[in-house]
Amino acid sequence: MTMREEFEQWMSDEGQWPAAVEKTGAEYKLSTAATGWTVWQAAYAAGQRAEREACAVTAWNTGMDLHMKQSDAREIGSLCAAAIRNRKEQG
Repeated sequence: MTMREEFEQWMSDEGQWPAAVEKTGAEYKLSTAATGWTVWQAAYAAGQRAEREACAVTAWNTGMDLHMKQSDAREIGSLCAAAIRNRKEQG
């Protein structure tokens, strides 16, 4: 599902109110939908930035811990990837 499809599912209450996301051309008819879409995109981008930073911190911390133990570079890479995959949502 695309980001826009996710938004439209949410905005239309899982498809119960299709009029909430009707468009004229590429624009939403309702200003609340248009504003909601703008906010949704900004929140999505902010979430991606936060997730990238959290993953970078996880990889750095894991890598430094292993580096201090004189681990093999391949092992460090593999364990950093595993730490990112196993990371729990923050906040």
